[in-house]
Amino acid sequence: MDNTFGPFGSESAYLFHEMLKQVELGPDGGRKVFEKGEVIFHEGKHPVGLFCMITGKAKVFRLNEDGREQIVRLHGPNEIMGYKSLVMESPYHATAVAVENCSVGFISKSSFDYLIETNPRISRLFMKILCHNLDQSEDFMVSLASKNIREKVAGALIFLYDKFGVDFDNTLKINLSREEIAGMIGVATENLSRAITQLKEEGIIETLGRKIAIKNEPLLRDIRGEI
Repeated sequence: MDNTFGPFGSESAYLFHEMLKQVELGPDGGRKVFEKGEVIFHEGKHPVGLFCMITGKAKVFRLNEDGREQIVRLHGPNEIMGYKSLVMESPYHATAVAVENCSVGFISKSSFDYLIETNPRISRLFMKILCHNLDQSEDFMVSLASKNIREKVAGALIFLYDKFGVDFDNTLKINLSREEIAGMIGVATENLSRAITQLKEEGIIETLGRKIAIKNEPLLRDIRGEI
């Protein structure tokens, strides 16, 4: 996707900014604050508007048959959230929770519907973003299907590395538990922990408490393989 959107950071942020310019904002200025662990939207509830992450990060997950979380999407700054159910006019199929304190932009459903119906330029941009996100999700899921656990874990770590980057100490800029990472790729937490221990013993990663530092990113990509 084109990265020439200056201060908006992405097409999603640019789209949201264009929408904000054309709607009447409420007393909160179109912005909501969620503390770490707070639900942004809940599975089974009907959408009330479109969200765009300004600062912070959030996970979107479902519960599997064993009651464990399966993360289906992670969101960081400049990304829109909750759009699938909003467009389909159906209840949310998953729950979104802040994984750190978040500031989130918000446009009501009525304002969103009006803009999509009356502004062809915004509608086209929105469709482009939907298609791009669908391609990303499909590529990630297809890439995992034929991989062994070691390759899946390497793929998850590279995904987090590419999406969120690392801090000065090379630790991933998103702090997920082992259970959450396992839920991303559909493996048992015990198997994930064994793979992480093996990668650590090989000097490819390092663990600092719950945080994971990437020490040899090219080799980790080689283990992941092609996507």
